[in-house]
Amino acid sequence: MNANDTTEVRFTLDGKGNVIEELPFVKKKNGEKIFYYYDDKSRLTDIVRFNTKARRLLPDYMFEYSANNQVVQKITTLSTIGIGYLIWRYAFDDKGLKTKEATFNRDKVMTGKIEYSYRFGQ
Repeated sequence: MNANDTTEVRFTLDGKGNVIEELPFVKKKNGEKIFYYYDDKSRLTDIVRFNTKARRLLPDYMFEYSANNQVVQKITTLSTIGIGYLIWRYAFDDKGLKTKEATFNRDKVMTGKIEYSYRFGQ
């Protein structure tokens, strides 16, 4: 193994087999620990890390789900580039296929949108 450009990542699992911690090692030194949180259905809800400026754990990602277990909203923090966060919203059809995807900034202004359509063979 080449120790100059290798990162080892160690994962800790909970009793249900979900990853709850991620710890990278670069050149045998601890990296920044990442924590994963789940709801009672074992769906990933938050990915967080310690923010040294805020001196507390803050989320990088937050997920919300539909009754059909589809991700309907994802919030991505962008604190490293100073614009706060982006909100991604998703819509699905009755077959469970994604039909819309839209991005909103922290002021709730839409900044992008994708619409999907599907055609199936006869």
